[in-house]
Amino acid sequence: MFKKAMTKAFAEDGIEIGKLTDGVHTLNWHLDASFFKAFEGSLIEDGNFEATLRLERMEGVFRANLGVKGAVVTPCDNCLEEIAVPLKSELDFVIKLTGVPQEDDSDNEVFYILDSDPRFFVSQHIYDLVYLGLPIRKTCEDPGNTPKCNLEVLKRLNTEEQINDAEEGNDPRWDKLKDLFN
Repeated sequence: MFKKAMTKAFAEDGIEIGKLTDGVHTLNWHLDASFFKAFEGSLIEDGNFEATLRLERMEGVFRANLGVKGAVVTPCDNCLEEIAVPLKSELDFVIKLTGVPQEDDSDNEVFYILDSDPRFFVSQHIYDLVYLGLPIRKTCEDPGNTPKCNLEVLKRLNTEEQINDAEEGNDPRWDKLKDLFN
């Protein structure tokens, strides 16, 4: 088992899984803003994560578990202040070494790697796991009552909602439709 910062060189070189012996192997990385900046056009700019890849080799086949745990720094959807959104996500999959390139994309849980170049590039999978683990709505734990909340933005947002609610309630075009529910 080793622990290492995820560097650009390491991400480009990949993990030489062909050299791993039969048995269980665990690899750990620490991910920060530099990891996310390495991805062009990344919507995640900052975060602090621990990533773990557990590989169990059995005669050219690897059972793998990839997990990430940490927090993404992102603007709150309500008050726009920076918040740390906790995230924990895992993915189980299989890696098979093969002599012939495989073009079968129907099974997303099996990755085929050529015997001639037995490297597994894990960085994109880690990024995807973090990105797909993000909640749809990212908000402060207790909007308006958190010291970091931007109260001015929340006040304007609430005022806009009240105006919209008042306008919606007085539109006579919807009165006939409201009668359908009664």
